[in-house]
Amino acid sequence: LPTYELKLPAEGIWIVQLLSDAGLCKSNGEALRLIQAGGAYFNDERITDMNRIVTAADFTDGAAMAKTGKKNVKRIVLK
Repeated sequence: LPTYELKLPAEGIWIVQLLSDAGLCKSNGEALRLIQAGGAYFNDERITDMNRIVTAADFTDGAAMAKTGKKNVKRIVLK
């Protein structure tokens, strides 16, 4: 499974920024459109709030899953 290492800021990271930084989307605009269309998931939960901030509490054992579309999946690991 492709893995992306994330150094999470104390205040968290915007879900749109996370999707583009992890390589699941080419840009923030593409990530926004994908969320609006209902095609983005974080920890197997559809992302409905495009203003969501991902924090350390969203990671289980320092890892989380992000998915766009059917086959584009990344494991996100905290550094």
